[in-house]
Amino acid sequence: MILRVIRGDPNSDRFPCRHHENRTNPSSSQIHVSSLYLFIFVQRDPHKRSLHNNLLQFLACPVRASFFINSWAEDAVEASGLQTFGVPTRVASVDISMVSARWSFTDLEVASPPGYGPQNFMSMGSGVFDLGFRSMFFSPLVIQELTLSDVQVNIDQRVDGTSNAKLIMEHIHKVSDSAASKRFNEALMNKKVTVDKITFTNIVTRLCLHPSCDMSPPPYFVIKKVEVNDIGKKSGGVFVPDLFEII
Repeated sequence: MILRVIRGDPNSDRFPCRHHENRTNPSSSQIHVSSLYLFIFVQRDPHKRSLHNNLLQFLACPVRASFFINSWAEDAVEASGLQTFGVPTRVASVDISMVSARWSFTDLEVASPPGYGPQNFMSMGSGVFDLGFRSMFFSPLVIQELTLSDVQVNIDQRVDGTSNAKLIMEHIHKVSDSAASKRFNEALMNKKVTVDKITFTNIVTRLCLHPSCDMSPPPYFVIKKVEVNDIGKKSGGVFVPDLFEII
């Protein structure tokens, strides 16, 4: 759409809408057309419209792909959590970068088994896992950043010694005994990695030992920050089990 506002003398020959009868010596009693003329021209070019639509669709593709990948990742995290821990797992959001090997999440919750209170077994406010993209195709694997914030672990233990943590760990060991998990673990155990930076902040552990915690609030243990830098860089990388021991 083109909007043209033309100012000038309505009696001029340049104006197609002039009033010929009032062209000379107009009287004050006559009503004249204002000198402001508004012309609206709507330009409709099918070829340009097609290019415009194609451009919009092209720009929308990364947005659609990102939305699909993030939605798929949220479902994958929740399904993997259920399979690994044996309890419902929820995550508020997952964001995967399409130009790097970086992904982040917010509000991850791992529920406690039935009968172990309303508290989640574990929750994390946010986390970032950033891999060096090129290192995915070479060795060692470079972890540029591993950050976990607002981590809370709730251990609920009964008089007979059973606890939510024990049941979850038993399920993890059971899953790890499967053939597929063994093949994955063998490949993982032989993988070397280096880590630029690992940061854990605001780690809270709540320990409820029945029946004492039924009578008084359970104790809390708080670690404000844990940070480890440059793991495996001098030695050309460390194996994954060694990394777990360092953490």
